[in-house]
Amino acid sequence: MFDRHRAEALAGEMMAISDTMAAIAEEQRAGILANREDQLARLDTVATGVLRTQTQLVAAVNLLTSTLLEYFLDEERERGLGITE
Repeated sequence: MFDRHRAEALAGEMMAISDTMAAIAEEQRAGILANREDQLARLDTVATGVLRTQTQLVAAVNLLTSTLLEYFLDEERERGLGITE
């Protein structure tokens, strides 16, 4: 059975990923504004932010995928043991 503590841990991990993505967006904004005249520096700031955001999105997808697999395995295990709610 998928328990409450696991759900709370998952929510905490997702919130940490969300916070990191928000910080990346703020760093991008600050970097773009700091380099108004230097287009190469602005482009570098944007590209770096996109890559960092992509890494966080991959982490979120991995977390959700592993959680779903864990849930389905638990459900199958319970069916195999004859546990029903």
